[in-house]
Amino acid sequence: MPKEVKNKEEFIKIASNRGKKIVVKKTDNAFKVKLRTPKYLYVIKLNSEKEVDEILSQIKLPVERL
Repeated sequence: MPKEVKNKEEFIKIASNRGKKIVVKKTDNAFKVKLRTPKYLYVIKLNSEKEVDEILSQIKLPVERL
């Protein structure tokens, strides 16, 4: 079961320390950014593509867009 993160700073911290890859999925009215770590899958929901780009610019991991 994925763990949902509500705070952007916490998501960035987890990604920097334990992240393996990121998947960005666009739904009807939001974006889901999924972070794969060795143990868990973390998800954060964002409203705009600007917020997604802002987070991805701070994280240096492989990104896959769906």
